Amino acid sequence: MPPDRDRPPTPRNQRLERLNALRGPAALLVVLYHVRQIALRDLGSAGTFEFWRFGHAGVDLFFVISGFVIYLVHRHDIGQPAATRRFLTRRFIRVYPPLWIVTTGVLIGALITAHAVHAEKMNSWFILRSYLLWPINGALPLVPPAWTLSHELKFYILFALAIALPSRVWKPLLATVFAASVVACVVETVAPTALPFAISFLFSPYNLEFVVGSAIAAFVLTRAVAVPATWGAIGLVMWAIAAAHDQSLVAPDVAEVFSYGLPSALIVLAVAVQDLRRPSFHAPLLRLLGDASYAIYLVHLPVIIVSIRLGKQMHIEPDTGTLLVIALIATAAGVLFHIVLERPVTRYLTGRFAAKPRTSATLVAVGK
Repeated sequence: MPPDRDRPPTPRNQRLERLNALRGPAALLVVLYHVRQIALRDLGSAGTFEFWRFGHAGVDLFFVISGFVIYLVHRHDIGQPAATRRFLTRRFIRVYPPLWIVTTGVLIGALITAHAVHAEKMNSWFILRSYLLWPINGALPLVPPAWTLSHELKFYILFALAIALPSRVWKPLLATVFAASVVACVVETVAPTALPFAISFLFSPYNLEFVVGSAIAAFVLTRAVAVPATWGAIGLVMWAIAAAHDQSLVAPDVAEVFSYGLPSALIVLAVAVQDLRRPSFHAPLLRLLGDASYAIYLVHLPVIIVSIRLGKQMHIEPDTGTLLVIALIATAAGVLFHIVLERPVTRYLTGRFAAKPRTSATLVAVGK
């Protein structure tokens, strides 16, 4: 009997190597963006690094990938209340310990050097909120890129509801959140400052990127996708068009979701389908950067700030070569942090507090 060509491939495990590797370029985009941003702020010029003004879009790619991976790894937990505690524990371990290590380092550095991102807000409440990832209106946390993690945690909590609650409850609840996020998009497009901060955060347009990522995962796991490379190419072209017209230091949420979220979704779709069809993937450097992407994301900005300040004191010109070296140093610092601290700490805590029960049917599940 001939094979069913309309049947989607089944993942051999719950780690798609190409999709995981895609986190590496997403992290590098953010690194290059912040090198540009800090060079502009501290040196008055970013030279050719002005090209990377669109690098903030790496965040949108991260959000779509997160939605995909969480659904892929935990889809069988949906409707299984007993799995809620383990899901939340794994997410806590994955996010907080590395964040706390970096936040503590930044805090110590800020106290010693009297430099802080928001020195006027450096009080106990601000510091606590930076550690907890509690959203801060009008300020970034001690580790500035960690503002995105508040949105990640919100998505984890919403997904946990799908695990803990019966479908008759969580489906209309999450549909309401989705609809409210769409309405918030419309409102913020017409009047960007009309919504209170709490409402703007809870129903952020970024919610849509997590949902789209999960929807893509559900789709490719149950249906065959025709010409995935074409969809990926369309996504890259859309991304390039958005990047060419990106003139802002920080894109508004709504504009960013539409400009980069949709292209990111098409790219994730294409990469995921390729992963499912051809699981074998041999690219050690990309795999390492993908594995270390969270560490790079946490560590890179403090390293960039320190490097550029040292360069300024040494009267080094902010030319392309210098800024590229700074980007490489920041990336290498993240990889080193991943190898030395993040990976062993996460593995130990996961094994100690959130190990999956061993059964003959256990799959290799690697969290985000």
